[in-house]
Amino acid sequence: MCFDFGIEVEEKEVAKKNKKTGKDEKVKEYAFEVGANRPDLLSVETLSLALGVFLGTRKTPTYSISSPAKREKIIVKTNISQATFNGKLLRPFIVGCVLRNVTFT
Repeated sequence: MCFDFGIEVEEKEVAKKNKKTGKDEKVKEYAFEVGANRPDLLSVETLSLALGVFLGTRKTPTYSISSPAKREKIIVKTNISQATFNGKLLRPFIVGCVLRNVTFT
C-alpha cells in the first residue's frame, strides 16, 4: 500500500531494553522514507491523513482562506531579492502566510 502511495517502508527488528523489566526484547521498528517534495508527510498525523485520503477511508480536508482586518507586509532586502547564480535570478518570487487561531498539539 505505501509503495503505491510513493513511500518506502523498511521494517527492522531491534533489541531494546524493557523499561519495566530491564531485559532486552526484540521489537519491530518501521522507517518511512518520503520524497523531498512532500514535507507534509513528515509527521505521523499528516502521513496518516494522507494515507487515509488515498485509501478512501477519510475525507479530503477543506481549508478556508479569509482576509484579515490588517494585512501584513513582507519586506525583502534588495541584495537578497536580486541574488543571481550564473546570470539567473535565484529568488524571483516570495510567498508567505500568517496562521491565526491555530493550535499545534
